[in-house]
Amino acid sequence: MPRIVLLFLTFFICRGVLASGDFPYHHLAIFAGPGVEEKKDHDENTYAIGLEYEYRFNGVFGIGAIYETLGKDTIRNETVVVPLSVHPGGAWRLFAGPGYEWHDKKEKYLLRVGAGYSFELGGHWSMAPEAYLDFIENGDRTWVVGLAIGYHF
Repeated sequence: MPRIVLLFLTFFICRGVLASGDFPYHHLAIFAGPGVEEKKDHDENTYAIGLEYEYRFNGVFGIGAIYETLGKDTIRNETVVVPLSVHPGGAWRLFAGPGYEWHDKKEKYLLRVGAGYSFELGGHWSMAPEAYLDFIENGDRTWVVGLAIGYHF
């Protein structure tokens, strides 16, 4: 619970920084997709389901929070990530940030890097194919490719 509170405090501290034009705004999305956990001795096929939030300061920068769970057959079950997003142009989004994962009493830190491309569906809705890679502190890696359906306000 303290980690979740820390995430939301980060948003409120950063709120209003670098604001310009039609910004700031919020983007909330549901993400789902298949993935692979690369472990030292074997790989495991898995899937991720999660919730993404991004607070856009301006046309280029945003900060967010991601919460996701992975399939039942994996050791890693839940992850929280605080990504910094860069929107270099068009509908592209590049993101990276620190994270934390846990399953039972096993806890590890990670670094996530990823990219996505957003398609506007009309109104405030969007659809974005995304791919990311988690570098986990014990040397394991997780690759996930999926689709985020979002709403911005």
